[in-house]
Amino acid sequence: GALEQASAPKSLPSFFVEQLFFPYVEGTSYVRRAVKRGGWKEVDRLWTDPPLSTAEILHGDRRVIPAADLFPADASRLAPAGARLLYTDTVGEWAIRFLLKRSLTEEEAATAAQGWQGDRLAFFLSGEDYSYLWRIRFETAGRAERFAAALERARRGRSNAPRVFRAGADVIVSSGFAELPSLPGLAASSDVNPRG
Repeated sequence: GALEQASAPKSLPSFFVEQLFFPYVEGTSYVRRAVKRGGWKEVDRLWTDPPLSTAEILHGDRRVIPAADLFPADASRLAPAGARLLYTDTVGEWAIRFLLKRSLTEEEAATAAQGWQGDRLAFFLSGEDYSYLWRIRFETAGRAERFAAALERARRGRSNAPRVFRAGADVIVSSGFAELPSLPGLAASSDVNPRG
C-alpha cells in the first residue's frame, strides 16, 4: 500500500500511481471479502463472473451493472456545431473519488461518489477548442443531488468551470456547449434542471 506508493517516481502523476495500486490494494480487500463470504468457491465464481466496475470492487456487497443508455449509440451526434468527437469513455466511481479528492476530503469524495450506477464522458474538438459532456447516473435522485453539490464545492472559484445539471438520478456536466444536446431518456430540456 502506502510504502510501495511512496517508492513510485515523484515525476509520475498521483492519478497513475493510485490507479496502478488500486487492483492490489482494493482488489485484495475485495477478494478477502469474497473468501469470508463464501470461501474459495466464491473466488472461483469471480473468475467466471468478474466485477463490471470499480464500484463493485470498492463496495463488494452489491452488483453494479453500469447504465448503458446514457449517450446515443453514435455519440458524435452530441457534438457542438463545428466540433468532432474525439473520445468517449467511462470514468467510474474510483476515478470520480480521485477527482473530487483533489478539492475535497477523502471522506467527502467517497460519500459523493457512492451510489454510482454508470457514466459516459465524451470529448469534442473544434479547431483548438475542446468541449465535453459527462453524464453520471446514481442509484437515487438524492445521491445525484449529493454528488452535484460536492462537484460544485470542488469547482468553486475555478475559472472556466463546467455547467452542472440534474435530471432525476442523473447529473450532466458540460463545458463548451451553448445548450445541452438531446440525451436518451430525457424527452426535453425541461427534464434537466441547471444548478448554480
